[in-house]
Amino acid sequence: MRIADFEYHTPDTLSEACALLTRYARKACVLAGGTDLLVDLKSEMVSYEHIVSLKKVSELRQISFDRKNGLSIGALASHNDLAADRIILRHYPELSEAALTLASPQVRNTGTVGGNICSAVPSADMPPLLIAMNASVRLVGPRGGRTVLLNDFFTAPRKTVIRNGEILTHILVPPKPAGAGACYLKFALRDATALAVVGVAAAVLLGKGVCKSARIVLGAVSPTPLVARKASAGLIGRKIDDTVADEAGRTARNECTPISDVRGSAEYRRSLVEILTKRAVLKAAERARS
Repeated sequence: MRIADFEYHTPDTLSEACALLTRYARKACVLAGGTDLLVDLKSEMVSYEHIVSLKKVSELRQISFDRKNGLSIGALASHNDLAADRIILRHYPELSEAALTLASPQVRNTGTVGGNICSAVPSADMPPLLIAMNASVRLVGPRGGRTVLLNDFFTAPRKTVIRNGEILTHILVPPKPAGAGACYLKFALRDATALAVVGVAAAVLLGKGVCKSARIVLGAVSPTPLVARKASAGLIGRKIDDTVADEAGRTARNECTPISDVRGSAEYRRSLVEILTKRAVLKAAERARS
């Protein structure tokens, strides 16, 4: 397969990159890791006259943490950066665990967290867990910056709220209070390089033995990551055990609207949602207690 000709830009700063994207508008696209974009270009799913690489914008690779504001992940951090970073391993180990579920080591070395989010494919692995943890994204463009809850970022498959000239620069995860725990589980058809047939994230906050807040987020079973609100609400005020988690799984199954495709039927996906939700809720609660 041959990629159509395009002009390749390597700006040194974020402002230069935003200016290029503004100038060329829909004829331009950002290149981060390229693990999705290059495949789409080769398959002629998309076509651009200008590719704007962010590889020289080094500030977008940084990962930082403070106890007041929480975690900041530069959009160009790779999935293996998340998996190995000491800050994340100490304060947000579920993010490291989720990053290791993606694809192969080669793809994790190249693919970026920002790219995984901006691709906005329903089966993406990082968004469900980040949404469950109430993460936001920082968008910077020619008119300045804005912060958007990740739950409000996706509008449709491969569609987001990013405006012309804007670039996603950071993913922001709030501090984790005592008694908080989270988990992401997925089912795929192969051990490596496989997209999720279903992904489920759960985050809970426990206090005095009962659930104070909860969020269950489903991936690959709706056009965008789906917050299972009824299943989440059903955990509040209760001690999370097998019976309660099983009920959450059944409720989540009824909330999702999956499609049938080559990786699984809609009914198969619903069954997976029920099973994985129960497991994710129990695992999140176990981590919260520890």
